[in-house]
Amino acid sequence: MRFAKLVPTLGVVGIVAIACGGGGTSSNSPTATIPSSLSVSSFDVTFSAMATLKDLHAAGSGLVGVLMPDTTSSTRWVNSDLPYLTKAFQMAGYSSSDFKIDNAQGNDATELAQAQADITQGAKVLVMAPNDSTVGTQIQALASSKGVKLISYTEPPSPVPTPTTSASTTCRSASSSDRASRTASPHGTSPARRSSR
Repeated sequence: MRFAKLVPTLGVVGIVAIACGGGGTSSNSPTATIPSSLSVSSFDVTFSAMATLKDLHAAGSGLVGVLMPDTTSSTRWVNSDLPYLTKAFQMAGYSSSDFKIDNAQGNDATELAQAQADITQGAKVLVMAPNDSTVGTQIQALASSKGVKLISYTEPPSPVPTPTTSASTTCRSASSSDRASRTASPHGTSPARRSSR
């Protein structure tokens, strides 16, 4: 069960580095290419695939903000996602100042405030597991208005995309003209929020 939660979590960090340009701070960074051998199955409990993303991280800029919904609906957020995301970011070359992981403790206003704070602190990418669709939609609108890329990895903030949505469209600027949320899921789309969070 713990391994089943690890793969999507590692995939989120991989997608951040690959599709969104990482979170480094140098404006003179070289360009980098996605390793041709990288696939969804590359992300496993060894975290070894993350090291192949260091060049992508170095070529990017800005903070990556991760927004988790609570600590009470599931132990997942504290026992799985927090340590796995932290380790995955570190293995991909992120320092502790390149990413920030917050938990809203079940409060929509707190989660929105955390998103606002991350953007104010220079976030170029937000990864969210929204507390509910209302705050998810608010964060999506905020990210769009600020040009920040958004990944929703548990619950889409708007209607669930069709099963034909490609994982390659996962990371994009949130756009009011394209309200369908592309999410980081091993299946390319995310089902409605699961009770097994």
